[in-house]
Amino acid sequence: MKGYELELVHILTILVTLDFSCNNFSGEIPVFLGGLNALKGLNISHNMLRGTIPSSLGNLTNLEWLDLSANKLSGNIPLQLTDLIWLEILNLSENKLVGPIPNGKQFNTFSNDSFKGNLDLCGFPLSKPCNEEYEGSTMEQENESEDANGFTWKVVLLGYGCGFVFGIFIGYINFFSNGRASLFVKWL
Repeated sequence: MKGYELELVHILTILVTLDFSCNNFSGEIPVFLGGLNALKGLNISHNMLRGTIPSSLGNLTNLEWLDLSANKLSGNIPLQLTDLIWLEILNLSENKLVGPIPNGKQFNTFSNDSFKGNLDLCGFPLSKPCNEEYEGSTMEQENESEDANGFTWKVVLLGYGCGFVFGIFIGYINFFSNGRASLFVKWL
């Protein structure tokens, strides 16, 4: 359908692949693309897209290939993309991305070619190491990711603390209500 102007009123969520490459699209990548859970492939390369890569793309858990190359995307690569465990092919080359490349899971399998042309990217697999400035921003991204999930160490400690206090309270009531306290005192 390339070459035809067509207005899409609604996109089916059961699509398997989307190829919007070479269409001179401008603006930002729509956040709603992260809701197309059945996608196995997404190609939005060779357009004039600006802005950041939406972290909602990390919701595309069935994604096997992602091509966002040859745009004008900026900012960091979202850590949520490391959750795409089926991702075999990633192409983020020829953009204006900055900061450290997330590591772990599938991101450890991608080559330099996936990131070439982004002069301000650093970290594995590139030979350019990250300096202290970027190491701090990586920690901030990880904390933001934890906060987005609502699962932080503070919540865990709060849960353990409440459970401990509740357990002591129930044990205390049970101990004294069954008359075991007098047996315990006699034993001492």
